[in-house]
Amino acid sequence: MKIRRNALLKLSALSFSACLALGASGANAQSQDATQKLMKSGVQFAANNARVAAEVCGVDASTVSSYKNSASKKFGQDTNFAADWDTGWKNAAKTVASFQQMKASNPKEYDQQKSATCSDLQEQMKL
Repeated sequence: MKIRRNALLKLSALSFSACLALGASGANAQSQDATQKLMKSGVQFAANNARVAAEVCGVDASTVSSYKNSASKKFGQDTNFAADWDTGWKNAAKTVASFQQMKASNPKEYDQQKSATCSDLQEQMKL
């Protein structure tokens, strides 16, 4: 069982880049909807990353709070930031459970995946 966080982290960065591109283009109603959807995805990925960082990597609550505050500024166009953050946080439970299962069944792989994931999250969250 391999957990591929790199793909999620890259998708989060891509989503944010796409949001900036759409926002900068002076979007019409259809592209505003697309922008909102990208913002929503970006917020959910950020929350997912924050929960994994907290529960797998041991990042403290104040760092997660600072990251959330930073995300709320980056994704300021998301009119449902709080709800989208909560959704992303809840969705991360599956990833955290997969890490716990891996820790019990294959500690060596767990250590490798945890190291790679936490390194990526540290870069993503600028910890």
